[in-house]
Order: sequence, then C-alpha cells, then structure tokens
Amino acid sequence: MRRAFLNGGEYCTTIKRAYIHRDIYEQARRLILEQMAEIKVGDPMDPDSWIGPVKVERTRGLIDRVIAALKEPCFLVPPRREGEWQGPFLVETPEPPDLELFGPFLALVPTESDAAAVAQVLKSRYPFSVSYFGTPPPGAREALSQTFGMVFANPEFLFVPLRLPFGGKGASGWIMERQNGRLIKRDGSYIYSAEMVQG
Repeated sequence: MRRAFLNGGEYCTTIKRAYIHRDIYEQARRLILEQMAEIKVGDPMDPDSWIGPVKVERTRGLIDRVIAALKEPCFLVPPRREGEWQGPFLVETPEPPDLELFGPFLALVPTESDAAAVAQVLKSRYPFSVSYFGTPPPGAREALSQTFGMVFANPEFLFVPLRLPFGGKGASGWIMERQNGRLIKRDGSYIYSAEMVQG
C-alpha cells in the first residue's frame, strides 16, 4: 500500500496493480484497508500528507482514462475528485485496464493462482516495472525478466533506489528519440529522451 501511494503515486515505479491469490485475498484486503487511514490528502507542505494536488492536467487526464476504463470497479474507499485534488483511488476489479498511469491509484486483483497472475501481468503493453512477493511459479522469473525493464524479487525498499538499473520496455514511458533527423514520440506517463540515457 505504501509503495502504491508514496508521493501521491507520482513515481513511475509505484505499484498500480496488485495481483493477490484468492487464498490470502481477504486478509490482504483487510490489512490494506486498515493502513489506508494513513493516506492523507492535503497540503504538500504538511509532512503527514501523502497526496497533494495533482497539478499537471495531463496526469489528471490519465487518471480519468483509467477510471473510465475500469470494468466492474468497486471503490474500497470513497475517492476524492475535485479538480486538482484527486484520490486516493483504491479499487477492486477482476480486470484492471492496461494503461500507463501516474497518480494515487491502486487496483486489487484477486487471482486463482500464481500462474494466472503472472500470465495477466505478462500481457501488459507497458512492461516498465514489476515486483513479486513470495516464490514465483516455475519459469515466471525468467519470463518476467525477458518482458519487463525492471523486475524486483521480494523488494524491501519503499522507493526504487536510483543506484539500481532503470528503464522500461514495450510502450512504457513517453519516449522522445531522434530517428532520421526527426523527433519520434510515444505516449506514456512521463518524458525522457532516449539520447539522455544511452550509455
């Protein structure tokens, strides 16, 4: 929960979808809901605030797209949606939208098995970062490493340390790169130049 809403969820490595085995789902949901009381929306100068105003219109637009794309959403806490004041969005859904997102959003997804969770995760068009907790099913570690830019096994950190390798694959990120003298852009949550990160 903390890794989802840190800095209002406005880090590219914050968790947006949590696939949880049905055997432990009710317990996990209860613990997450208990901790949601810590998530304060308010003045960003207040050290107790987790979520300040979402000032970037484009980020609010991404949140709108995700909320609109949810199928059978069940909001587990009443979300705040007042202009720049957004979230937190904690939803329960069997099928989270495959959209790249910044902002205070976490989807809890019950799954029948670990293998089913991995299969869902591998379908993403935005394989930027993935973390797993516990022991993955056979072959999952290799499949995730081939698909995602960053894979973390049972991570203990709250925020991805900048000393670790960083970067995504697929359509993740709004990448601007020079091709044949022209700048090519792909849509995503943030901007960086591929030329800046080479080497």
